[in-house]
Amino acid sequence: MSDLRYKLVNERNISSLELGSQALSECMKELTSAQDALENTLESAVERMTLFTKFENTSRETNAILKEVNETKQKIGSSRSKSSRLTTASTTSTARQRRLNLEEELATLKAKMHMAGKKEELDEANRKALENLDEIRLQLQKEETRVKEEIQNATKRFQIAEELAEKKARIDACKKFEEEVPNADNYVRENTNAAESTPPNDPKLTPELCLLNPSTPEFVPNAVPSISTNQQDTIPPVIEKIVTNPVLNAPSLVQAQLDVISKLLEVQNQNRLPLPEPGIFNGDPLQFPIWLKAFETLIEGRAINPAERLHFLGKYVTGEAKELIKGFMLLDGEDAYQKAKEMLSKRFGDSFAVAAAF
Repeated sequence: MSDLRYKLVNERNISSLELGSQALSECMKELTSAQDALENTLESAVERMTLFTKFENTSRETNAILKEVNETKQKIGSSRSKSSRLTTASTTSTARQRRLNLEEELATLKAKMHMAGKKEELDEANRKALENLDEIRLQLQKEETRVKEEIQNATKRFQIAEELAEKKARIDACKKFEEEVPNADNYVRENTNAAESTPPNDPKLTPELCLLNPSTPEFVPNAVPSISTNQQDTIPPVIEKIVTNPVLNAPSLVQAQLDVISKLLEVQNQNRLPLPEPGIFNGDPLQFPIWLKAFETLIEGRAINPAERLHFLGKYVTGEAKELIKGFMLLDGEDAYQKAKEMLSKRFGDSFAVAAAF
């Protein structure tokens, strides 16, 4: 390319210019083949783009030199002769120029097609990468939702278990107190009957009188006023028992009565509290074991009548669970209650149903 440019400046020989032009055309063809082979070996799109840019600049520079050579040849031919050789040279130059233009356009189109294919490959790779990112983001969102639901379910189960434990402790305390109250009543009743049936002169009640001085006058307490005959007629039987029966004033009996009164007040205060309930089951298999345990403890243990149990069973279920046992609500007897309970256990207490709920 430099040699041909030198000839254009210093030499005005048409033959020399034609030889240089032909040599440059051959070099350009070899360069095009080498560029195609090298481009197939490159993997990076950036390197391919750089190679194509250099090749395109070289091609344009070569075409410009060849065009300048043709123009110079035309000028030289017109100055030497206006004969038939000028016509022949002009025709040849025009054909070569057209050929060069066509080759330039062809090279440009090839380069554009090649780069369009590379751009399409890059776009496809970017699209796949974006799809993978969307899938990963969706999986992360699903996992986050699942973990939050597990935390919420665990919190609910813990709250229900805590409430059940608290209510069970209250029920056990009430039962224990109810078992102790009859014993206290029997104790008071037995002591009262014994005091009334024991004669006043029973030696068991006055064992220490033998230790007293016989000559000592009888002690009369100042705090007890004398009661006239008319007043004695108006004394109620209870007061009369307290005065005439000194056994009732014993400290142990008084303490027992106070204990009984305290426990009765405690029971009365507990009865004012609302009764614990098992909650309403809505068909969630994860909540069924907890709900069933609460129902058996709070309802089934109190309701002895099978009809009452069946009524409460229908009251504390809703949704799909209520539809499942609706047919048993019209029946009576223990058999209907047991069958309704078995239907709920088969439907919501099955291990496969619980696993599917997760």
